[in-house]
Amino acid sequence: MTARSRWLVVAVLAVVVLVASLVPGGGGSFSSPFGVVGADKWLHAVGYMVLAGAVTYADGRALVGVAAALAYGVLVELLQLGVPYRSASALDAVADGVGALVGAGVVAALSAAFERYAGDAAARSTRDR
Repeated sequence: MTARSRWLVVAVLAVVVLVASLVPGGGGSFSSPFGVVGADKWLHAVGYMVLAGAVTYADGRALVGVAAALAYGVLVELLQLGVPYRSASALDAVADGVGALVGAGVVAALSAAFERYAGDAAARSTRDR
């Protein structure tokens, strides 16, 4: 995948997160996994986990992925202040941050593992000659 394609994926995901955050909610309720926090917090965490993972994959640095996703999450929360049927929440921003940390961390760990594997495979290939 080219760098341009990776950033295009980031842009599409950012638009999806923005639209999902600003359109009126369906009003239906559903139970959250594990029952510890509300389902909306899980949705925030998953959305920003995917976004931060995509930024980390596109940029190659987990810190950039976390920072970009968290800044975007805060921006979206501020935008919600002007939307009558939505409300801004510091806890939503915390869920965004937790998701961003997980997403960037997973992508960074997988990238490192793939690089190690590719390096080991190359070393085995030259050793077997």
